[in-house]
Amino acid sequence: HENKVFADGSQDWVTDGEKQGVIAFVRRAGETAVFVAANLTDKKAAFVPQNVKIDPMKKPILSENAKIDPDGTCRLGGYGFVVQEF
Repeated sequence: HENKVFADGSQDWVTDGEKQGVIAFVRRAGETAVFVAANLTDKKAAFVPQNVKIDPMKKPILSENAKIDPDGTCRLGGYGFVVQEF
């Protein structure tokens, strides 16, 4: 609850990875925006979240078995997840 984006922010679902078993959303509060994605399967998943411009050079807040490509593709290994400010 220390970070307002998680405690008080708005949430918009990102549905581009759903067919691959990925749940994703964007949280916003003021000037801060955070992308969250989690692969709910044991299979690899890759998708480009529409209307989300993630900087692949920015260090994630939290991540495991995940990578953001320079073109914005979010790659998640089995049960991988990423939480990244953008």
